[in-house]
Amino acid sequence: MASKRRGRKETEFDKLARLIKRESEDIRATMATKNDVTSLYRMMATKEELVELRRDMATRADVEEAKDEIMEVLHPIQRAVDKDALMVVDHERRIARVEKQVSAR
Repeated sequence: MASKRRGRKETEFDKLARLIKRESEDIRATMATKNDVTSLYRMMATKEELVELRRDMATRADVEEAKDEIMEVLHPIQRAVDKDALMVVDHERRIARVEKQVSAR
């Protein structure tokens, strides 16, 4: 039978059938099996687990409260850093004045 096909010219229908067969073999080779789907299903969280997870999650109000607490601690530090920065600038001006006076003599 193979010898008959070799001598005969391939028709458009034969080409289409060959293409479909090759594509379906590719699909079968990469397609998920029942075992793959079952193992994925086992890894998924259940509704109860999701409810528990949501219960443990911080709410927007919790995050805002934590932010406010952090800002209460940081504001005094920020003010102290700002004061120090102003002192450095003031000292820089004083040093510049002293240097001008010394160079003028």
